[in-house]
Amino acid sequence: MALITRGIVSIALGAINVDGGPGTTLATLGLTKKGTAKIQQDDGTTTDIMAEESDTPVESITTAGSTTFVWTILNPDIDTAIALFGGTATGTSPNRVWNMPASVVAIEQTVKITPTKGMSVIFPRAQVTVKLNGDFTKEDVFGFDVSIKALQPTKSGVGPVQFQQ
Repeated sequence: MALITRGIVSIALGAINVDGGPGTTLATLGLTKKGTAKIQQDDGTTTDIMAEESDTPVESITTAGSTTFVWTILNPDIDTAIALFGGTATGTSPNRVWNMPASVVAIEQTVKITPTKGMSVIFPRAQVTVKLNGDFTKEDVFGFDVSIKALQPTKSGVGPVQFQQ
């Protein structure tokens, strides 16, 4: 029977398992801003192999498009900044200061999206990128825009995206 999947209970990230499969110790990094969580698979590409003797392809090679998931963390803190951007923190609250790294830090993690209803989506190995998104108005908030891209896991037999029912 078909299943409706909707809403967000949590988006959790954590270390990839040492065997190359999905990690199991995952943690949420904050609340998800309403209307920002989206999964997308890009169109694939097709390369036609042509022969001089024919106007139609003799073979076609199809490559799948990238699968990504994006969302905005509504309430980031210094620990969230360190987890996503890298960098260091000094001092103690309320005078704790985060120092953003000068270069982009490559982060690969397992990501699990648990919906309000339906199937969970797991990225066993995902490239995580983040950027600042600040709207300092009465109607909006400062947040972190997070984007993940599915990568092929190093463990044999594990797909780049998993659905759990």
